[in-house]
Amino acid sequence: MQIGTLPRGFHVVSFTLPLSDIVSYKVGGKVEQNVELLAEHLVDWVSEESGKSLVFHTFSNTGWLIYGVLLEKFQKQELSVIGKIKGCIVDSAPVAAPDPKVWASGFSAALLKKKSLATKGMVSSNVTGRGTTTADGSYGDPKPTVTETALLVALKKFFEVVLDFSTINRRLSDVLNLLTSEQPKCPQLYI
Repeated sequence: MQIGTLPRGFHVVSFTLPLSDIVSYKVGGKVEQNVELLAEHLVDWVSEESGKSLVFHTFSNTGWLIYGVLLEKFQKQELSVIGKIKGCIVDSAPVAAPDPKVWASGFSAALLKKKSLATKGMVSSNVTGRGTTTADGSYGDPKPTVTETALLVALKKFFEVVLDFSTINRRLSDVLNLLTSEQPKCPQLYI
């Protein structure tokens, strides 16, 4: 967790989890303990003085799920914090249900960084409407490298198994249900 202050007085908390913690996820384990500490920190911070509020910027599946777990913690421990949430930005919005292919793609992009096809830019029609043009101006449909293809296949198989564990599947379902039905009354931006 990193804490900083932006020029207009906004305090920023960046919370990321190591990939190894996410891949080795256990219900009630290290990831949830770290999110619990973040929830406690946020409750303490907004309780210090009046006028403090929260705006969340979530990124992809893990960010959205962490936001859901935080909402769950606030509802159980300190309901007043829910009223201090003034907005949520959902960046690279997740899928509605855990999908091994989507999780594999996200983790592949995270592992390969700039070498991943997912990070190379948008594909769009060229001027003639035939074929495609990539961000670098080349034509044709971009194809993943052999390394990326192998990684995607392995990760998809991994997530097919992991997301099917009853405890993990139930935990994800609980958080996704909360995110679907019990959002705070605040503006939301979906990107």
